Amino acid sequence: MICRLLPFFFGKECAGSIVLLLGERRFYGGEKKRGKIPKVLRTENLMRPLQLKLQAFSSYGKAVTIDFTKPNQELFLVSGNTGSGKSSIFDALVFALYGEASSGANKKSGSELQSQYAPLSLEPFAELRFSERRGEREEIYTVHRVPRHIRPLKRGQGFKEESGRVSLLLPDGSEYPEKEADRKLVELVGLSKTQFMQVAMIAQGEFMELLRARSEEKKLIFRKLFGTELYQRLTDELLGRLREKERGLAALCTESRTELSHLLVPEGGSWQRLLELQKRLLSEDGLSAALMDDFLRGLEALLSSLEEENREILSRYESCSRERNEKRDRYKEGEALARAFTELSDAEKELSELKGLDPEFSEKELLSRKIRFSYEISSLFLRLRDSEKRLSLLREQETREREALPGFLERERAEEAEHERRKLAFEEATRDYAKIKERAEEAIESFQRRKRAEKKFLLAEDALRKTEKSLLELAGKRAELSGKKEEAERELRALSDLEVRQERWKGEWREAEQREEELRDLERALRELSLQEKRAKELRERYDRLCGEVRRRNKFYQEAREAFLDAQAGILAREKLCPGSPCPVCGSLEHPSPCRIPKEKRIPGREELEKLRESVFLLQKEQEELSGEAGASEKLREEKARAYSRAVEEFRGRISAEEGSMEREEELSAFSSKLLLGRERLEKERERLRKEGERAASLEEGIKKLSEILEKAAEEEKKAESELLSRKEELSAAKAERESCLFRKLYPDEEAAKADLKRASEKRKEGQRRLLEQEQRLRELREKRAASESLLSSIRSELPACDAEHKERRAAYEGLLIERKLSEKEWMEVCGAHRREESDALASELNRHAERKAALSGRILAAKKSTEGREKPELSELFREREEAERRFLLLSEKKEKLSMLLLSDRALSRALLPRMEEREKLSKEASRLEGLYRCLSGKRSGSRMDIETYVQRYFLRRILRNANLRFREMSLGQYELRMIPEEQAGDGRNRGLDLTVYSYVTGKEREVRTLSGGESFMAALSLAMGMADQIQESSASVHLELMFIDEGFGSLDEHAREQAVRVLRDMSGGGKLLGIISHVSELKQEIEDQLLVTKDAEGSHVRWQIS
Repeated sequence: MICRLLPFFFGKECAGSIVLLLGERRFYGGEKKRGKIPKVLRTENLMRPLQLKLQAFSSYGKAVTIDFTKPNQELFLVSGNTGSGKSSIFDALVFALYGEASSGANKKSGSELQSQYAPLSLEPFAELRFSERRGEREEIYTVHRVPRHIRPLKRGQGFKEESGRVSLLLPDGSEYPEKEADRKLVELVGLSKTQFMQVAMIAQGEFMELLRARSEEKKLIFRKLFGTELYQRLTDELLGRLREKERGLAALCTESRTELSHLLVPEGGSWQRLLELQKRLLSEDGLSAALMDDFLRGLEALLSSLEEENREILSRYESCSRERNEKRDRYKEGEALARAFTELSDAEKELSELKGLDPEFSEKELLSRKIRFSYEISSLFLRLRDSEKRLSLLREQETREREALPGFLERERAEEAEHERRKLAFEEATRDYAKIKERAEEAIESFQRRKRAEKKFLLAEDALRKTEKSLLELAGKRAELSGKKEEAERELRALSDLEVRQERWKGEWREAEQREEELRDLERALRELSLQEKRAKELRERYDRLCGEVRRRNKFYQEAREAFLDAQAGILAREKLCPGSPCPVCGSLEHPSPCRIPKEKRIPGREELEKLRESVFLLQKEQEELSGEAGASEKLREEKARAYSRAVEEFRGRISAEEGSMEREEELSAFSSKLLLGRERLEKERERLRKEGERAASLEEGIKKLSEILEKAAEEEKKAESELLSRKEELSAAKAERESCLFRKLYPDEEAAKADLKRASEKRKEGQRRLLEQEQRLRELREKRAASESLLSSIRSELPACDAEHKERRAAYEGLLIERKLSEKEWMEVCGAHRREESDALASELNRHAERKAALSGRILAAKKSTEGREKPELSELFREREEAERRFLLLSEKKEKLSMLLLSDRALSRALLPRMEEREKLSKEASRLEGLYRCLSGKRSGSRMDIETYVQRYFLRRILRNANLRFREMSLGQYELRMIPEEQAGDGRNRGLDLTVYSYVTGKEREVRTLSGGESFMAALSLAMGMADQIQESSASVHLELMFIDEGFGSLDEHAREQAVRVLRDMSGGGKLLGIISHVSELKQEIEDQLLVTKDAEGSHVRWQIS
């Protein structure tokens, strides 16, 4: 459908761009292929409810069954007092199908649906049997749904929240999987819950609000019903893409400014124009394309100049570099030759000095050798001393251990005798302890048993007293609670008319809101009237000013024309006047005073006169147009003034206000004050009713809780009486057990028995401790004797080897003395005077001396070879020439580097800016195209404020009004029909594409729907609701519903209008649709014979059919 509508709304070129955008982004939800619009499946299936079962649901306590096959007629009345449970029937039907009840403004689900008129043990549910007829075949489905509810625990006390569940029985008797049941039900009905509410239920006030709602509010409602959110997503997508392009342009501008700041120019004033362009571009918000073109041309010229200068400097740089390298090489060669001459002189001098030290180093070599030999002898001497000490130590240990061994044997025999004596003493103490323990434990057990029996007796006696006290308290508490319950029930009975007063207040509140809306309409009409009066006054003033200007310009034109004609006549006459010839003007033959034109008087030309005539003609034409516009404006002002006066009179009559001689603003202020007083009264009444409602709910909840508490108190009292008997029996048993605890007294008391047992135990422990100590000493003595024997054996086996080693070391020591030709006194003196390290230090010093002499000899030979046949150079002159060449090279190098940096930076700037400018031009074109599309689709253009979604929804609204007006004309006896604002006015000022007006065939005029009376508004809203239901089923449903409920609104109709409405509804139901009217209006009972009567008592709501 969008592809058909777009060309009419936007033109072919714009529509083509939008269709491309749609195909690109796949806006169509479930369709996967690009650009494919899902089709609506239409069938002729019919869905009809057959039976509804309720239990513990809302206001229904016991199980209730409503059989929709019982009525003889298709139109029936659901009748009952306010609050009796009429609307709950539709709640249950919707809950069974969708798992939620009522409308979006008052959602109920879960435990809120559990009835307060049924015990918590009774499971709540709603069960619906419905048929679906496909051609000649009828299939029966049953859906059973249990809400989330609270039930008592099966074991013990307390409650548990039970999750909701659903069961769907198919025509063949099988059960559909629970997880898929909700999806299957939506598939069977063919409507979402929101659509079902619009098709199957005309709820209290909802369509009245839709009738009077503004276009923006209607658009949100239609979006959900007809799935037009696609078009909103389309405009959002266009806006997103536009913002993306704008961000891209902003980013390019930022990047380009950043690059522009990198411009570098040579010093001097020849490039000042380029710097000025850079400064202007950096200071502007956007980048001017013309300035950027000038800047890029200047940048190209700068790059050409820099490249030419760079080529010249590179040539000079290479020449200077060669000269610098030559001077530097000559200086290095001279410096090396001078160092060679200096090296030869220094080496010869140093070698001569070293040769003078040769005798001293010979003595040092002899001392180094003597120190090394002495410390070799010292190490052998120390090993000899170690072997002598070890041999002496072994001999002393052997003597000591051999003498101590007999003493260990004698002490061991004495300790063994003591151990035997202590062992006998411990065994005797153990036997005595066993006898005392048996006797004492028997006595202790007897004492403790007696204590336990005594304690049990006292506890039983105390428990008996507490139980008797608790029983008395429970009886008093139950009496107190009974009194509170009776008092709460009396107060609740006093609030029994609360629902009636609440319904009365709701009616007054709706009427007050309607009066306030009418007052806002009056204020809006007054503002429009004031604006129109101001505009009419401005047009009159403009007309007066223009009339004066026309008169002035016309006078000026006439004077100029007269002067022109006079001048033409005078010139003609003067040119043809001759003495004796007749004047061409007057015919006179004499011409004594011919016409003379004053020099100071300006005579207009023919072209100037023509322009003056044209300007006067245009002013007169503008005068005529302004006159017509002022007349139309004045007429419109009079019409608005009459309409405003009429509306004020009607409003004054509705609020019963007195007519006064006040200004219009003062009169509206007085109306507002009166309505404000009424609203304050209603708000106070609402607050009082709210408090009473809360109090009633609190009392009901309190009575329920008190009943539960009383039941629990009675149960607790019975338990206490039972417990009292049990306590008495326990006391008798404890008393008998205490008296039976008599025993033979072996000890005066329990403490004496424990003390005797403790003494016996301590005596046994002491004997055991002394026996263990003796065993420890015996073990230690035996270990010491064994160790002594083992050590003596080891020493005797080690002595021969130690003696042989000592002799071997003495022989080695004496042999080394002879080999090194040193006596014991000499090597000891050397070791005492010198450290071992001195030998190594002297050897190192001798090596360094020899190495230095060899190195110097090599240096002398090399220096002589380098300087052979050459003179010593003048380094100062060579240094000056090198420094001068280096200075010239550095100056030119610095200039080259600066130029290279300028060239590199500006080349990079050019490479960065050129592609960005191309990208900027491309993005600007795309952004301009997207902005045009977005402003067009979103209604942002001046004089065209209607967006595409509203335009598409007008298609649905037009079809809705087609069906609605068939009923509205019939209900109003051909007086009225609903119309949309014309398309040419729908986007004027604001989006009014979905605003409705009512056309009167009596007056032949259109007026706002808000001006309809209460009965007329009800008929219009009812017709609109039926037309919308027809359109939803026609465009969305795969099943045609044969059921509709109408909830209230008939109370606002007079007798004739009510008869007309019932007749239309009866004709509508004659096509097979089952139509139920939910109302408490008594007159309907006379006009509709089949009635579903709903009553309510202390056990909840009940229903029964009354069939004609």
